Amino acid sequence: MQIYLGFAAIFLHMLEESCTFAGKSQEMSIKERIEALQGGKEREVFVLMDSKVAALWKMDLPYPTLRIEAGEENKSIATVMQVWEWLTEQGATREAVLVNIGGGVVCDLGGFAAATYLRGIDYINVPTTLLAMVDAATGGKTGVNFKMLKNRVGAFHMPKAVIIKPQFIETLPPEEFLSGYTALLTGEKAYAEAIAILESAVCDRNVKIGEMIEACRAYKEHIVSQDPEEKGLRKVLNFGHTVGHAIEEIVKSQESRVKSQESRAKSREALHGYCVVWGMVAELYLSVVLLGCPKEPLQQLVSVMLAYYGRPQCNCKEQSELIALMRKHQFHVTQKSRRPDNQSGRRAKGNRGSPRLPVFALIISRGFLERYRLRRHG
Repeated sequence: MQIYLGFAAIFLHMLEESCTFAGKSQEMSIKERIEALQGGKEREVFVLMDSKVAALWKMDLPYPTLRIEAGEENKSIATVMQVWEWLTEQGATREAVLVNIGGGVVCDLGGFAAATYLRGIDYINVPTTLLAMVDAATGGKTGVNFKMLKNRVGAFHMPKAVIIKPQFIETLPPEEFLSGYTALLTGEKAYAEAIAILESAVCDRNVKIGEMIEACRAYKEHIVSQDPEEKGLRKVLNFGHTVGHAIEEIVKSQESRVKSQESRAKSREALHGYCVVWGMVAELYLSVVLLGCPKEPLQQLVSVMLAYYGRPQCNCKEQSELIALMRKHQFHVTQKSRRPDNQSGRRAKGNRGSPRLPVFALIISRGFLERYRLRRHG
């Protein structure tokens, strides 16, 4: 519950006052934006939010509202079916608008429900976390997890509007803020600035965060406009996710095997943003070694990782599982990864059938971290 302290007051302000919409210079209230979308016609409006947000929402909304259980474990087909059934019971037609209020789970799941209900209805995202503001709420990627695989079932369906309210960020606990901050590292121009101001931002979340959110969203929208269905260019936005998603599944699998509540409490939750940072380090290393990319970004990120994100609670024994998960996700590990390296003619020592460089071992190797750590940070 502490994660959402203060949300109720912000939601009230958001409904009564104004919110900035992506791509709009003027400020409009949610009601005004919905009316603008109606095009002069009366449209049905439905709201979707998770249980944690709903618990602190002290205002009766003028729209039918469905509360779903919070948490990544509920990002499932079963929950989508719950939304479909509810919309059907409410008599929602193709003129309906679904307003998703919450973090990445609500934005992803709600968007998918909208994309599939009656072959597609309009929806609006109101992200309440930093990660969702930059990532899930923008770009039209919707979906749910399936068979322990993240976002396995989904659709491309663009939101009609995205409401950004940076004040939400002030209510997030430190680990959630840091998890979301990784999304700011994906912007081409924002990367260096995000690294530079991280220490200040941790102490004062008003430090250029709003500007950086808009810069990253503008960069993402520019990429998406050229490749809306991720046929090529848009894959650059997956930086860190190829390895990161696999790490996330491994860590969560370990957590599920922890039986005692005491041990579970001591175990670090596999926050998405943390896993992406670890994936970024591994992928940047491959870029430096295989493609000759500059070392400076890698050095900067290693220092940030050690200072704020730590290392994943895994060991080198999971490396084979990591590679298997990467292939199962059908990301960027191709048949070439199973061939001997063209330069050395040898496979990775102790890691047959996997990419030449043991990327997973790298991010938990003390020797590697010391080598690439910036001396001024250490």
